[in-house]
Amino acid sequence: MPSAITTNGQAKTYDEICAIIRSLKSVKGLRLRIGAAFWGEEFAADSEKLKYMGTVNRWNDPSTKQTLMVLWEGYTQCQRAPIDKMQKTESGTELDLELLPYEDGVYPSLQEEEATVRPHRQPPEDAPTTLDVDGQCWTRRCSTYVDKDSRSEERFKPSLNSGGNKLESIEELFNFFLPEQWLADILKYTNPKLDNRDSISAKLTEGELLRFFGYMLSLSIHKGVPLDKMWSKTSIPNSTAPPPMMGRHGMSQNRFFKIRSVFTCGPTDDASFADNEWCFVENILNSFNSSMQDKVIPGWLLAPDESMSAWRGKVGRNNFTKIPKLMFVRRKPEPLGAEFKNIGDALSGLILRMEITKGKAEATAIS
Repeated sequence: MPSAITTNGQAKTYDEICAIIRSLKSVKGLRLRIGAAFWGEEFAADSEKLKYMGTVNRWNDPSTKQTLMVLWEGYTQCQRAPIDKMQKTESGTELDLELLPYEDGVYPSLQEEEATVRPHRQPPEDAPTTLDVDGQCWTRRCSTYVDKDSRSEERFKPSLNSGGNKLESIEELFNFFLPEQWLADILKYTNPKLDNRDSISAKLTEGELLRFFGYMLSLSIHKGVPLDKMWSKTSIPNSTAPPPMMGRHGMSQNRFFKIRSVFTCGPTDDASFADNEWCFVENILNSFNSSMQDKVIPGWLLAPDESMSAWRGKVGRNNFTKIPKLMFVRRKPEPLGAEFKNIGDALSGLILRMEITKGKAEATAIS
């Protein structure tokens, strides 16, 4: 077994280093250095570093202690670092994993193993059954747990209607779950805003609308690249990735931005707004709910939840380019936007039904 060297001068085998890491009560704040080959030659060339240094955030799964979550230099998100992959690359290159000192200069060391089974500690017999804390009376109780599931109903898996169980590709799944009414409504409310005077302003067809959906999905996964650079035929500066060249998929940049500027899902006339300030989107939400009801047979376990659709635009009424009510939910990754109340199928991960949270007035009326 080749040796790895810690910077305190002590030679440690790879297994000894792994034993130290696994023995720690908490790996948070643990600092590592590792050969750049761990991330591949492409990343090493980009960073021009021979080593990567990083700070451990946590175990990916504390029960198995197999994969660390590490914030490496030059990255904005924690990366998964499987311990069994930090010794050698597939080609046999040594990675020279090293443990660095904590911020206080102390190096991590092997911790004595504690007993994994601890007897339940009972209160003394003469201990009071109630406690008074600042005027609040608390009853002393021992911890309890559920050892048997009392739910006796039949348990069944979710399934798909209308031949959905025969779908074999992502494209088939996409077309199956896409509500048919979406295409009709978007064409109905978007085409009047295209004057058909040239190819850029031509009326939308169903096929081109599907292509636009594909572009939107593809663009959403390219983080950090400006939208107007996605049609570039040359590489993005400071990137080793090939040029995006989105135009090769059949839609020019001018055409995409034109469709995006007039894209409309529902009615935007004064009468519709007077009746429902969310009229310009609620119809596609209703179509989604109807479609999921027709196509999915839920499993036995359903769960209510909330979700957010981030919004960074303006707030206002009677305008389909603005949001009528901006919600703030601090605990969400995207705390500002439109909030939805959902019902999800817990076994498949599918959202079955969504409703817009329209504001305090409606919530009060419903309750």
